[in-house]
Amino acid sequence: MKTTKRLFSGLTANSFLLALTSLFADISSEMLYPILPIYLTQTLKARGSIVGIIEGIAETTQNLIQGVSGWFSDKKKKYKALAADLSPAGLKASGLGWYATTVGLTGLFASIVAGVLWDKIGDYAVFVFGAISAVAGIIGIALLVFPSAPKTETHSS
Repeated sequence: MKTTKRLFSGLTANSFLLALTSLFADISSEMLYPILPIYLTQTLKARGSIVGIIEGIAETTQNLIQGVSGWFSDKKKKYKALAADLSPAGLKASGLGWYATTVGLTGLFASIVAGVLWDKIGDYAVFVFGAISAVAGIIGIALLVFPSAPKTETHSS
């Protein structure tokens, strides 16, 4: 029992909810990423050059957003790790570790589910499940409880 408690230390309700939120959000993208070129070329009969253009635009967009976000964080001198921020003071690294573990397992899970859905139901099922996972991720974000900043007393003269 003590080993189990120590193993799950840092996994608060918020940490768990953040991990689930990330799981659902990642499933929606990780599930579609490997099958999108197949869907474009086999189902929609797109040429390889079109797939390349789409992939290039997606990668460029991602890199631009990451660059601007990094620049903005440096300018404001604020660096956040939400998984650590939602964990108790003495367990921030544990909370971050559990979050990273969840994110790491997502790619494998999403790929397996995508393959099974594609084979058993059809290509459309992957997109539907991806959309449902994205909505579940959005709902999870809405349910997170952020710690409030300490209130400061104001003195009137």
